[in-house]
Amino acid sequence: ARVFSASPEDLPSLVEAQHRRVTELERERKRLVTDLSRYEATLRWDEASVDASGARRIRLAPIGGPVRDAEPLVQALLAMGPCAVLVLSPSTGGVLLGASEGGGVDAGQRLRAALSAVGGRGGGSPRLAQGSAAGKLELESVAAALGF
Repeated sequence: ARVFSASPEDLPSLVEAQHRRVTELERERKRLVTDLSRYEATLRWDEASVDASGARRIRLAPIGGPVRDAEPLVQALLAMGPCAVLVLSPSTGGVLLGASEGGGVDAGQRLRAALSAVGGRGGGSPRLAQGSAAGKLELESVAAALGF
């Protein structure tokens, strides 16, 4: 009651209203993250060079938090066409690899193999995989093994 500056009998309706507002704000945040990811994906896509097979290899700048925070951007890039996307987080030791449909790359298998070579662990689906390695040197070895 003190937090809401209200009487105890008013709390149920205030908490319910607060819950609705948080739900609305979370929905809006997700929409904004999606919009921002699409915009940033377009910029990254246009900057990336195309290899002989017509695909792009896009290495995103290292992030400071968990690699899953970059997943909306990775998903937006994968939806744009043939590409492979790599995200590294030196602060957490995390790595995320995305591979577009029909690109001939199985992200889960490729990442698992690259990580096991440096004592890391990981895996995932053919389109999106993540894992971790002990440190920055190991992450760079993984990136090199994956062709980034």
